[in-house]
Amino acid sequence: MNVDLIIGAGLGLLTSVVAWVITQAFVSPRVDWSQGISKIQSPNSAAGFIYRIKVQNVGWLRSINDLRLYGSVLAKGLDPGRPQTWTRIRFPLSVEDVASLPPGGTRLAAIRLEAMTPQMQRRLRDYGYDEIADNEARTLEQLFALQEKSYLVFGLLGSDGWTGVRHYRESPRYGPDDIRRAYFTLKLDGYSRVVARLRRQLLALQRRTRLIRHRRALRRHATLRFSRDLMEHPAVTRKPGLEHGSVQRNEDDE
Repeated sequence: MNVDLIIGAGLGLLTSVVAWVITQAFVSPRVDWSQGISKIQSPNSAAGFIYRIKVQNVGWLRSINDLRLYGSVLAKGLDPGRPQTWTRIRFPLSVEDVASLPPGGTRLAAIRLEAMTPQMQRRLRDYGYDEIADNEARTLEQLFALQEKSYLVFGLLGSDGWTGVRHYRESPRYGPDDIRRAYFTLKLDGYSRVVARLRRQLLALQRRTRLIRHRRALRRHATLRFSRDLMEHPAVTRKPGLEHGSVQRNEDDE
């Protein structure tokens, strides 16, 4: 009896682990980040160019909703009084709030280095970095040069398209060697084209399924349908004895 109980508990635990691995690998939203930071010219930027990153939802089935993106430069020893402490310099991105990121979907986001908070500017002045704090044309290379140990990291916060559970995903660490004066490619290799085609077919199947459910709901619930055509069924009727200009609605008109 005890042996059967142990075997059953072990099989149940093993099944749960396998189901969790499958869910995390193929069902839950997964995010991949660009291999580097794109630096391109821009007349609208104070520095004359902008830095961009690219993020993609590589999950098969689930979208990511209520997306929020953050960017931060972390430097060790920025505070002279605490040489072993990492200081975070946070910046917003051009696409902070995105409605949804479907399976296979991508987003480009620019790092707004000029949008430094007043609190962070005061901290940098206290640390002796007035030139960086007061210069809106600051560059990412200047921030990396503040300390020898520094890197850039991005954070993504979003909701699972099925369950609504909030997830947080963090990018790899980017350094000065990851900055490239290049655009991101728009071409897909053979494998990526096959995956994109399968994703489109799955999304089309989901849309058809929603349409079928909607039509079934209309057949089951009469209150969701129109009563009759408006041209054949006027919304108001007159009855003898009513004052001029008064109207009475039909009971079946909503």
